[in-house]
Amino acid sequence: MFHGSNRQRSKALGCWVTICDECHALLHAQPNIERQLKETMQKTCMEAYGWSVDDFRKAFGKSWI
Repeated sequence: MFHGSNRQRSKALGCWVTICDECHALLHAQPNIERQLKETMQKTCMEAYGWSVDDFRKAFGKSWI
């Protein structure tokens, strides 16, 4: 879910989803949808790992919430 330089970390931590090509294109065409998914994934990761927003930011360099 967190692409670019965070792709491998995202995969290693289980912070990814499989989507079809059409949905992938939609995410790029609708940045607000991508942002909502990142917010949801961040909250899910934080809950799963017991992280605070600061902990998440340390792992990924940015917070989406």
